[in-house]
Amino acid sequence: MHLIFRSSPDWFLLEAWAGRILQIALVWISTLHLASKFNEHVRLFVVAGVMFVSVAFFFVVRNQSDALFSSLSAIALAQLLLFQER
Repeated sequence: MHLIFRSSPDWFLLEAWAGRILQIALVWISTLHLASKFNEHVRLFVVAGVMFVSVAFFFVVRNQSDALFSSLSAIALAQLLLFQER
């Protein structure tokens, strides 16, 4: 990200904001990917709606390692469920 924001005088703030936006997007995408594996039990739109009104995801992003861990754990669980299905 430094290659993109290096010419700005506020490069550090811009990189921090972009990193948090990417982390929130990663948490959302990984949770929706995991929810897509539970199609029989819950609809994907219901999970997206709950995530949209919930503010719990913003507290996960305060600690960057927690956001990365939860995202990678959700992706790993989704892949494990896919492997078990096949």
